[in-house]
Amino acid sequence: METTNTQSIQSDQISGTKPFKSSWIDYLVNRIENLPGPPWVFYLGLFLVTGLLNNVALWVEGALKPGEFDTLFSFAAIYNIYGIGAYHHLTRVAANSLHDLYPALDNTKRKENELAYRMTNLPAGWGWLALIVGSTLGFFDAFGSQYDLSLSSKGIFIYFGIFEAFSYSSFIALMFLTARQLFRVIKLHRQVHDIDLFNLAPLRAFSRLTATAGFAVFFLGALSALVYSESTDPSLLVFYSGIVILGILIFFMPLLSMRNRINKEKKQKLLETDQRTRHILEEVKQSVQSGELSKMGELNTTLSVLEKEKSILKGISSYPWDPGTLKSFISTILLPLLLWLIRYLLEKWL
Repeated sequence: METTNTQSIQSDQISGTKPFKSSWIDYLVNRIENLPGPPWVFYLGLFLVTGLLNNVALWVEGALKPGEFDTLFSFAAIYNIYGIGAYHHLTRVAANSLHDLYPALDNTKRKENELAYRMTNLPAGWGWLALIVGSTLGFFDAFGSQYDLSLSSKGIFIYFGIFEAFSYSSFIALMFLTARQLFRVIKLHRQVHDIDLFNLAPLRAFSRLTATAGFAVFFLGALSALVYSESTDPSLLVFYSGIVILGILIFFMPLLSMRNRINKEKKQKLLETDQRTRHILEEVKQSVQSGELSKMGELNTTLSVLEKEKSILKGISSYPWDPGTLKSFISTILLPLLLWLIRYLLEKWL
């Protein structure tokens, strides 16, 4: 299990105060973080329990015989845990990414704690907005399901209403947190004063966060499209392509400013190397013309060093992400699309 500073960050008192009051979902995440064992155990258990309760509700309603399980209703439990689970995971990734960026920033410990708190918490006001909007959407969705499923029990209707309200609210909170984190990534990249081309690890730290955020948005949309839509529906391809593009934009866009800065620094270093090379070549020319060849060995050594330096500089990637991170992100997003296309073509032609 990856070690994180999330728990200490989220509970930290910054000189006795916090930049803002955190939201209800942060309270839940803190409680889950403090449970014994890794958080994924809790989320797996919640998924299984919720899936069972969904079927129990149908048993009570008479829509299913006791002991029978509806696949889609069982699977729908993932919506109940996805928002808060992805939210929790993003806070952990953000805390670790920010910690890796610190060497490139000139901050005090107090400032670092404040930055970490802002990256891993949602203001209470945004949390209430997510809860209000999510609850409204959730109960409207449940109200429609009441007629689709011919639900007659008010208790079952209330259960599905609460289920939908929490699912929508936690997902909207996830979207709010993601947006805040991505904008803060851009802001923090602007605060990096010195670009060290030979130590790019801190400058690539946030690529893990943007890749995780992009995949979090992509995954739920793709999952919903593949599970709850007809595989032969051409509009699914449009929707699926749209969320692929959205996921890619979330990954790349916050990192572009840092890429430009790295590329600018790289060009500057190459220019300086070329200028020094030109200066040494002028000295070589003057030595040859004057017949003073005593320094030729030293000058040739310097030229070799400059040539090696230029070769190394050219080989430095200006992209603020590790090749492995990019490869994993692209393959994770495009592979499901490829599988869907194969499935679509097989069902159309066979």
